[in-house]
Amino acid sequence: DSEVTTDTDGSFAAFVTPGLCVVSAFGHGSGWGAADQQVELAVGETAQVRLVLPRRYKITGVVRDTGGNPVADVGVWAWPADSSVTYPIATAGTRTDGSYLLEVPAGTYVLRSANHVNTGHWFPPQEVGRIEIDADRALDLVLDPGRALTVQVQGEDGSPVVGAMVQV
Repeated sequence: DSEVTTDTDGSFAAFVTPGLCVVSAFGHGSGWGAADQQVELAVGETAQVRLVLPRRYKITGVVRDTGGNPVADVGVWAWPADSSVTYPIATAGTRTDGSYLLEVPAGTYVLRSANHVNTGHWFPPQEVGRIEIDADRALDLVLDPGRALTVQVQGEDGSPVVGAMVQV
């Protein structure tokens, strides 16, 4: 494995062992996504590879509670809206000022947000409707705090059941 950074013209050179290798490029923070390509080289052979990175757009905003206060340490996820994908395409945690940044390719997404870590406050998972992304976009989110629900589990005789598994 070899890792290099592209030059000012977007090119790079790397020496690899003969055989099958995968060349990957990531545009971390540059507004460009990722691409990869398999290349098979025989002994003494050279190859040129052209990787085309898809454009990525920024979704930025601030997460606030219903009182207008910024909420830190909350997760924000972008899920493809028209897909059976079982994982988000981008994730971010809010900073102390409630701000977040996601980078996604053009498409239609559903944003979801919920507590990211144990913060002393609780916000249940919440979803923003479908949003179309074809340019950088600012989108502030308002989270409604969860409501307290107290559950007591009892046996038929009225005695408390210790260690019962409860799902809500």
